[in-house]
Amino acid sequence: MIGLIGEGLLLVALVTALGMVFAGSKPKGLRLQQSFAASILLLTAVAFALLLWAFYTSDTSLAVVAANSHPTMTTMYRLAGLWGNHEGSMLLWCLMVAGWGAVLAFAPLGRDLRRRALIAHGLLTSAFYAYTAIPSNPFARRLLPELGSQELNPILQDPALTFHPPLIYIGYTGYIPIYALMMAGLWQAAHHQREGKADPWPETLHSLRPYGVVAWLMLSAGVLAGSWWAYHELGWGGWWFWDPVENVSLIPWLSGTALVHVLAAHARRGDLAGWAVGLSLATCLFCLLGTFLVRSGLLLSVHGFAQDSARGMYLLGLLLIVTLAAGVGILRGFPPPKVLAWRSLSQLSQLHAVTFLAAALTLMISILYPIILVALSLPPISVGRPYYLMTVVPLVLVAFIFAPLPGLNRRHVSALWWAASASLAAIVIMAYIERGGNLLAIFAAGVALWTLLVSLADMVRLHRHGLSIALVRPLAHAAVAVAIIGMVGSTTYAREEIISLQIGETAQAAGLAVHLQDVEVREQASYVALTAQVVIDGRYPVAPSLRWYQQSGVRTTEAGVARTFFADRYVTLGLSADGRRWPLRVRYNPMINFLWLGSLIALASGAFLLVLLFARYRFNLKGYLNE
Repeated sequence: MIGLIGEGLLLVALVTALGMVFAGSKPKGLRLQQSFAASILLLTAVAFALLLWAFYTSDTSLAVVAANSHPTMTTMYRLAGLWGNHEGSMLLWCLMVAGWGAVLAFAPLGRDLRRRALIAHGLLTSAFYAYTAIPSNPFARRLLPELGSQELNPILQDPALTFHPPLIYIGYTGYIPIYALMMAGLWQAAHHQREGKADPWPETLHSLRPYGVVAWLMLSAGVLAGSWWAYHELGWGGWWFWDPVENVSLIPWLSGTALVHVLAAHARRGDLAGWAVGLSLATCLFCLLGTFLVRSGLLLSVHGFAQDSARGMYLLGLLLIVTLAAGVGILRGFPPPKVLAWRSLSQLSQLHAVTFLAAALTLMISILYPIILVALSLPPISVGRPYYLMTVVPLVLVAFIFAPLPGLNRRHVSALWWAASASLAAIVIMAYIERGGNLLAIFAAGVALWTLLVSLADMVRLHRHGLSIALVRPLAHAAVAVAIIGMVGSTTYAREEIISLQIGETAQAAGLAVHLQDVEVREQASYVALTAQVVIDGRYPVAPSLRWYQQSGVRTTEAGVARTFFADRYVTLGLSADGRRWPLRVRYNPMINFLWLGSLIALASGAFLLVLLFARYRFNLKGYLNE
């Protein structure tokens, strides 16, 4: 019964999305479009709730539930199983798209702009619902429900992975209304040019900024949750593996970061409209490209979903159509270029956007080039960490050199000279002390110091004005500088060693005294854990473990981490060959918590900016419902 109702709800939502498109063809169809947008959200929410209930009760009559939910799993992981697979995650995607559509329908926008934007959003919504309801049906029934069920992939049964996909999806789908607004703006601009009316871009870009901040904020939180999961769950002691699917999520984050800065520059000075339009369209296309790559089976990863080329071809066709539509819109209504003064703040914003976009395109090429070689039957290649350290990372660091500058003015010249002198001096001193050391790490440390000093100088200047949007900018940049320090410390100055100990034995590893107290077996509802009791330096107890999941037979590694402000002591357990000596991987990660702290402060700054933007834009849902 749940399957039939769910399928019906999705099909009705699909028809409603098409109705929203046709309603927008009439100049007075906005109110009908608003009703359709609200109906799509309601229909999708009910369908999502039905599937969530099926996962909660482990209803094996549905194929997706039988493959990803088992009664022995905890409630949190049974529910998270909904988005731990292709079909269920597409329903979550549709829920997010519907939510953004409702926001777009009732947001404070001009009536004509909103009507056109809802047409574009409705077309994309109908495409996603058709893809979900037909080839990716999450309510497909199982012929023999009595055969039982399987559990969610054990490597995904982690608290961080429970929140990682929803956050990523909110971020990804947040660029769909941005795309819709840009297409509506291009459409409107072409119409205004023909009739000799005023330039519509100030209104369009003014309305775009809250969407850009929310999407960037959610995408950043999702990427951070994924890094936290990789650090604690995969057992190798790092937080970014340059996995292809990880890189796919980083591409729109880079272009989205550039978009947030360009929109801020436009709000201050009224220029860079062309950059805002281009980055808005490009970021949405990057999100769709990532969705295609992850769900087509072209990228092999623990993050991957579908291995169905037919479903991948649908997404590829959608990507090509959306790209073609963006190209046509740009040709018809792209904002006229504005000549920027030499050495102006707008030029600095432009350089900042160029470097971020170059990093995103470089990352995209590294993903697509091996795929193209395989498609052409040419010798395959693999792109690894050295390539990214030589290309993407330097570009991002250069972008962060420009990041704090556009908010300043000529009165800050002396502060900038002091910051530049201190940063260059720090680079020279570190290079001298670490002769033959990692030059990229030294450069990154110098960039972090530069960003921190410039941001602090800006914060001091703004302090007398109290809390304002302007104060959020240097706070976020200072937080990024702290995060960069954490990245440098945890990757360049980490120490790692593998040792083998008997119970009761102590040994030195990675500069730490490691004592193995005991190894014991613990049984849980869904897995059996082999857990070691380890004490580091006589005062830091950790409990690394190996888990065997009973339903799937999969083994996972759970790291034991002793956390202090300046460093983590990180231990993972291996299997004993003789039952007496136990291998332990011991890692000392200095300054790793600066990464988490800086990232959280940057996210908090973005959230505070969002509150201030909503206060400034006077978002009043009741007023717009009654207009």
